[in-house]
Amino acid sequence: MFEKLEQHKVNGNLRELEIRDKDGTHRHYNYINKIPLNASNPDLLVNFLEYWEYLNGKLTYHNTWITEIELLKDNVYHVMRGGRARFQYENETFNTLKNQGYNLEHNYGHGTQHLSTVLAALMMLQFLIDQVQELAYPLFKAARGRFHSRIQLWDFIRSRFLEHLLPSAGKRKFPYHSKV
Repeated sequence: MFEKLEQHKVNGNLRELEIRDKDGTHRHYNYINKIPLNASNPDLLVNFLEYWEYLNGKLTYHNTWITEIELLKDNVYHVMRGGRARFQYENETFNTLKNQGYNLEHNYGHGTQHLSTVLAALMMLQFLIDQVQELAYPLFKAARGRFHSRIQLWDFIRSRFLEHLLPSAGKRKFPYHSKV
């Protein structure tokens, strides 16, 4: 796709828009509609937007997006803002899942037997349930309010499971079982 974009730029088919704001921000957009996604899928046409943002001559942001929305001079700003907002939302969600007690890691790839995908989906489901509880369930709000972070709450809940282990069926022993 990027090779095709270069051809379109040379041929003059790639549209450009430059805007200078009063605060000194310089915004530069390159966009084109209905280009093939890649050589393997020449019939799959997408719209492409590339954006650069400069402040006082220094590059502060650059990104590209592919969309189904037809790109026009009047809407490239809004499409760019939507793309940035979506990235921020996704980044904050995964940051929460990674750093606030859910233990989602980058190595949760798809794998060959789909176990990692199932684990990642279960973590996302748990995150959704926690968000709903935090908004609507007074008991969860009260429990959450007792702890400085979600990690502390999850550790507290986990510790309750370790304190109240049930006897094992068969010969298996609990690794954390202690005599009380």
